[in-house]
Amino acid sequence: MPTPLHVAIDFAYDDLMDLTGIRSLAQQAALSYNLRSKPEVREHLDLSFVSVAGLGSLSPPPASSSLLALQAAGLATWGIGATASSPASLPLPAGGSLIYLSPDATETLSACSASDVYVIGGLIDRREKAAGASLSRAAALGAKARRLPLIENLDHRRRCDSLDMLNVTAVLQILVEYAARRDWAAAIQAGLGKTQRGYGDAKPSKKPKSN
Repeated sequence: MPTPLHVAIDFAYDDLMDLTGIRSLAQQAALSYNLRSKPEVREHLDLSFVSVAGLGSLSPPPASSSLLALQAAGLATWGIGATASSPASLPLPAGGSLIYLSPDATETLSACSASDVYVIGGLIDRREKAAGASLSRAAALGAKARRLPLIENLDHRRRCDSLDMLNVTAVLQILVEYAARRDWAAAIQAGLGKTQRGYGDAKPSKKPKSN
């Protein structure tokens, strides 16, 4: 049986992205919804969106906001739990920890546990102006910062290519693969192989699927 996963995508980086990046992030959120909707995945993946600024407000969201982009992508039909609250407000299973995934973390994620909540930073940074942002975010939340063990499980050529292209959807796919396989090398190879390269080549399902 796959390890149950609790994963949240953190939309706290609107001020570090341009409109193109925000729209790309919304498309990756749609792809993440598609992944969660697969029958072999939805039984063990609890996916939520956090720090969605403006959610629940009576005021219209700014034109360059994740909320507006998510709404345009179909958020209302996905059945994904979304909140304006930070990841720190997420309920933790007994004995669990809040773990923020960051490529800048010094410690690797050794395994996935059903007791932990894993946070993926929703940041599309094509201009590399936000180096260290996810690590700083983890520290501000009091979360444990961990990185995926890509360096340890890819050869040099694939490592360079993969680190350049890794995005929100790819990180989620790798976590899902590890939950099923409990082997990082196999999970990373499979996850990268199934994830669309670049930004937003695939489209979300037109019809919502049952939770």
